[in-house]
Amino acid sequence: MHDATQVQALVAKVAHRNTAHFGLVPPLAVGEAHLLSLTAHPILSGQGDPTSTFIGFARHDAQPGAGDTAAASDEPFRALFESIDEGVGILEVLFDENDRAVDYRFLAVNRAHQAMSGLGSEVVGKRISEVMPDNDSSVIPRIGKVALTGEPVRFEDFVRPLDRWFEIYLSRVGRQGSRTVVSVFKDITERKRRERLQVFLLTLSDALRPIVDPQEIQVLAADLLGQHLQVNQANYGEVRGEYVHISHSYADGLPPMVGSFHPEDFGKRLIDGHRAGRLQVCVNTTSDPLFDEQERKALAAAHVGAYIAVPLVKEGVWVGVLSVLNIRPRDWAPTEVEAVQEVAERTWAAVERTRAERALRESEERYRSLFESIDEGVCTVEMLFDEHERAVDYRFLELNSAHEAMSGVGRGVIGKRGREIIPALEQSVIERLGQVALTGQPIRFEEF
Repeated sequence: MHDATQVQALVAKVAHRNTAHFGLVPPLAVGEAHLLSLTAHPILSGQGDPTSTFIGFARHDAQPGAGDTAAASDEPFRALFESIDEGVGILEVLFDENDRAVDYRFLAVNRAHQAMSGLGSEVVGKRISEVMPDNDSSVIPRIGKVALTGEPVRFEDFVRPLDRWFEIYLSRVGRQGSRTVVSVFKDITERKRRERLQVFLLTLSDALRPIVDPQEIQVLAADLLGQHLQVNQANYGEVRGEYVHISHSYADGLPPMVGSFHPEDFGKRLIDGHRAGRLQVCVNTTSDPLFDEQERKALAAAHVGAYIAVPLVKEGVWVGVLSVLNIRPRDWAPTEVEAVQEVAERTWAAVERTRAERALRESEERYRSLFESIDEGVCTVEMLFDEHERAVDYRFLELNSAHEAMSGVGRGVIGKRGREIIPALEQSVIERLGQVALTGQPIRFEEF
């Protein structure tokens, strides 16, 4: 295969779920040529659709004259290798005397490999232990097992030095005894962060649901958010007059920020943003050009190197703010900013709900106290009408102690109809009550 047309035919064949084989003669060193055989087959999803392409490589001694075709063959090989949008690395697994995988060496990487991992052509020929000495070495035995058994494997891995998640597919290149493994991977960091965010928000909602005290809600929300984002502080503050009052502060590596604070102390930019209801995200307070020198000093004194601040504005009035702070500069991920926004809204909604429920309970208690203190008989009834809107009966809903004392009808009648309790109840009384229900006009009358 020596031209781009043939490469396109290969790609088309793979796209139609077929495996393709071909040979190339790329130059590996000056004056040296080898035959490189490639096998390309599609990697299918659970629905049988191609999601990516796996390419296997094997090297053989070239036939005489192969060196003359090396340059011509290298171009389509490289075009195919570089056209794959997954990161591809060809690795030589290094074993100790006990056949235990201890390291691996990069033989080749494509452009997508560099874009996703930051490791480009400069790593070719180097060991992973040289390139990334702090990397978790637990993945090396997995690669070694693929080389020894020939069994491909797919897994997800978090690479801590890169702070990225990858989905990785490993397969041996060549026959038994080969120590070459191809790694095909894609960056799934955003997906993993979003999954983690969803789990966190579900946990938050479940935790907030049973709480009936507004203060407990603020404490729990700040603590859960601080732990989720692994920040140095998480604070929920309410505006009280000219001050922001913080009753609880999640803190890790910093003392809690608790008390009443004048917003102006932290600079005009912050306070103006809060009052305007603007989300404010700062990744580095020392270099952010929007801060003046006085504001930088105020933030430095509070040990704030980076922050996210979400103001709460209701009916045009600034009522509170949820903020997370980091001592060091931090490049906040979009899902981290979204987490703070979601917690701010959910916390405020939960606080408002519990306050409304508390006010309702207190109102009901006051009403009940008043209801029972009246020395006249009082009862509440539900009027029952027929299909012609004619009152035919009523149902007792509640009555006070005076009603019980005067009428001899106790609370056992609640939920029952009037005619059940008083079979001889006159229709004229029912009609008078029905008229009040329909018109809303109160009446006063005497009845024997």
